[in-house]
This record gives sequence, structure tokens and C-alpha cells, in this order.
Amino acid sequence: MAQNPQQLKPWYRTWWTVPVFGAVVLVVIVALAQAFGPKPEPVVRPTATSTASDSATALTETASGLTYSEATTACNDAAQAEVDPDTWNGSPKLDPLESRIVGDAWYVKFGGTVTSAAGAEVESIVECTVGGAPDAAVVKKVKIER
Repeated sequence: MAQNPQQLKPWYRTWWTVPVFGAVVLVVIVALAQAFGPKPEPVVRPTATSTASDSATALTETASGLTYSEATTACNDAAQAEVDPDTWNGSPKLDPLESRIVGDAWYVKFGGTVTSAAGAEVESIVECTVGGAPDAAVVKKVKIER
């Protein structure tokens, strides 16, 4: 008997077409997902902000020469005058929460304690904006949260 010569399979019916086709489809799906998917929000890092760990090390003074120490002292004095000199116990240098230079003024935020006439203590947060010159610090805004 005569042997049938082996017939060649079409290229699309060979064993390797399924994995190659699958890889191509996967690459297309990933490319489309990256092109039309959600874009991540850019991270904005403030450059002139310091925290409790480095409260006075990021920037040392405003353009007019007002230092962090002078600003916190003026802020503490303003908070003490607003609450009651006998009941306020602020600690800007011991418990700074945030400080930064905004324009030509310091923004300072720190903790403190207000003691009532009955002796009860209330923890408070003080926020101040302090400008001016080193010898004449001006508290532009003071806010006390109890």
C-alpha cells in the first residue's frame, strides 16, 4: 500500500499558537489598563513645614528676622492673655505640634493646659500666626481649641 504523505497543519492549528495568542492578548489588556486606568495623584510635599520632632530646625527665621523662639514666646503670651494669666500653662517649646513660615510670619501650633478655678485641667491646642520684627513680634491671629 502506498503511504499517505503527512499533511502539514495550518499554522493556526499548531500547538504553539494558543500560548502566543494568550500572551499577546495579555499584553494588550495590560497596555490598555495602564493607558486608560486611574492616574495616581501627585504627592505634594511641603518644603517649609516642620513637625514636633524637628520643630525649629527646618527654617530658623522669617525674612524680617523673627525666629521660631520669639514667635512661640509671643504666641504663648497671647494665649495666656486671652484665657487668663492665672490658669494658662502653655508649653510651646516642650510640646510643639507644628510650625512653618507662611509669607513673612510664623504659623505655630502647640499644646497647653488650662486649669479651671475648681482645679480641673483641660488640654488645649493653640494656633498662632506671628509676624513682625524680632524686637516687636505681633500676634496676627490666635486660636485656642479646648
